[in-house]
Amino acid sequence: MISPRGVWRRLLGRRSAAGRGSGSPVAAAQPGLEYPRWPVVAKTVLFWFLFLWFIIFTVLGCAVGLVPGFIILGVGLVVFRRWWVGRQHALLYLMLACAERSLSMAAVLRAFAAERSGLFARSSRRLGEMVAAGVPLPTALDLSPWLLPAEARSRIRVGHDVGALATALRDAIAVRERHDTFWSAAMGKLFYIALVLLVMLQVLAFIMLEIVPEFSQIFGEFGIQLPRLTQWLIGISYGISTYWYVILFPLALGIGLPLLYGVLRSMELTGPGLPGLQWLERRLTTATVLENLAVAVERDRPMPEAIERLTAAYPSVVIRRKLMRALERVNFGADWVESLAAVKLLGKPEVAVLQAAQRVGNVAWALREMADSNRRRHAYRMQLWLQILFPLSILALGALVGFAVVSLFVPLIPLIMSVVK
Repeated sequence: MISPRGVWRRLLGRRSAAGRGSGSPVAAAQPGLEYPRWPVVAKTVLFWFLFLWFIIFTVLGCAVGLVPGFIILGVGLVVFRRWWVGRQHALLYLMLACAERSLSMAAVLRAFAAERSGLFARSSRRLGEMVAAGVPLPTALDLSPWLLPAEARSRIRVGHDVGALATALRDAIAVRERHDTFWSAAMGKLFYIALVLLVMLQVLAFIMLEIVPEFSQIFGEFGIQLPRLTQWLIGISYGISTYWYVILFPLALGIGLPLLYGVLRSMELTGPGLPGLQWLERRLTTATVLENLAVAVERDRPMPEAIERLTAAYPSVVIRRKLMRALERVNFGADWVESLAAVKLLGKPEVAVLQAAQRVGNVAWALREMADSNRRRHAYRMQLWLQILFPLSILALGALVGFAVVSLFVPLIPLIMSVVK
């Protein structure tokens, strides 16, 4: 039983690599090397802070109309994302040049850090110091989680372990470029929809809470029967003014959660396979698994070893468990394609192509082609959802505004006629 103090010591204290056992790559590389755990904890804290902050900010935005703050938030996130992603791209290209030209990784990383300032420069400098001390590059990157996203670090670990670091870095760069192209366009649409929703909700709230009660009182004084449509609007207005606390939080979740998902995925603060969203990113997960296996197969590594290395490196706990079950089946003599399909990491098209590739001996090519196909289909599906949901959201907002306008305009006709008479 570990005491709370022991838990915090493990999380935040400086731990000696020599005390972690002989199986630790850090201990094997540099006995007695100490490293802090705070970067990993800080990244987890940042994830939950963003989650709570988005929900609270969206609730306040719906309640009191923080539209200027929302605009500043969107612009700030876009600028920060471009700045951070640009530095990550530069670091990946730098490591690729070192791997292809056999340059000293430690010296190049220190030079890279000397040209910059801030958190990224300090993390890069510390990465160079660990590599110079003999720590393997994947382990050093895991101890500096701010530098690269988890998916890129897992690719680097697999490529480093099988002797194909340059190939893994090229794959990581290609995936990042596709990722940035898609999310740059998607985040603009998400923020536009969210901003329009906030503005229209505040306009409708003003109409229903301020105008509709006065409207109803005026018609009551004239003794004019209101149309059914206007009565519905008054009923909705009364319900919103009475039970606003029940309506506000679901609205905030509906606006804030898609935005939060987009921010986390666009900045790669979390990888694919978020809880409840595995169905949305299944093809992306399949593509990542196939690309990592292709790196090992191209180096003539046996498939059980490739799956084992990928299991140890993959960032998602859910996918690691699936890979472990597939590895158990392979170790008991099952075919690796059928094993991956049994844990739903491969679909029927991938199974058919890979089994045919096994018979003719071009498994690496087939893995690459299936990975590329899954990435394209995932991008097409996401674009399709955006193209459908974007106009539908605008039409829904237009329908709400139209309902309010018509409901308030229709009773004006009998009112004007009664005044004229």
